[in-house]
Amino acid sequence: WLADRSHMQRSSPRLTIVCALNWIRGWAAGGAYLGKFDGKQAEAQRKWDLAGIALAYLKLKRNASNEDRAVIDPWLIKVADAARAHFDDASIKRNNHWYWLGLALGAVGIAADSDRHWQMAKQIFADAARDISADGTLPLEMAREGRALHYHAFALMPLVTLAELGASRGEDWYALADGALHRLVAKTTDGLNDPGIFDQLAGVAQQRPVNPGSGWVALYDARFPGKLAKRPEQAYKHRWLGGDVYVLSKVLQTRD
Repeated sequence: WLADRSHMQRSSPRLTIVCALNWIRGWAAGGAYLGKFDGKQAEAQRKWDLAGIALAYLKLKRNASNEDRAVIDPWLIKVADAARAHFDDASIKRNNHWYWLGLALGAVGIAADSDRHWQMAKQIFADAARDISADGTLPLEMAREGRALHYHAFALMPLVTLAELGASRGEDWYALADGALHRLVAKTTDGLNDPGIFDQLAGVAQQRPVNPGSGWVALYDARFPGKLAKRPEQAYKHRWLGGDVYVLSKVLQTRD
């Protein structure tokens, strides 16, 4: 929220920027998210929060001092490595959680200038593109039965945002695997507009109302105006996406 306000305020934006950076620097100095995590939910929260924090920091990066960066950047890298290590356990499914890790790593890669993390994010996106079936569905999310549509929309949040990070570096990730992400967007959008489609695909009625996720519709529609025949209603901000995705898009378009 503070990172967004720093781009929207007409008066005293510097105070907001300093406040937001101080929050992140305080977490970094205290080693937040680096303790021992017990349980899959805690691990999930670490990567979700890391994605949001790194994207918020990306909005503030131009205003971060050398002292800020000396504390924050190494911390982001440590948290990213800790989150990635969770998936060394072969029993952990590489479903939407893998994609959220990809977003966290990609955001850290750009915000902390770490090519190592950027390359890991790129590989995870390539994995996701291969996961998307010819009909635009994700098999591991179809296995959610009555929540299949919900999890397709949830998976699109990190994937579309990751594709936008790629675009900011001149890389067209939307085109990977013969436009796999476009297929996923199209099928999920059709399902959100008519959940009966996923009732049939999953072989079980979808829980209603269906949560459409946040942010991905706004980002996709801005990148490909008119490609969505009927745009689902959806919030354009979420803390795991660093807040307001329109602000994020503006930052990505204008970053050095």
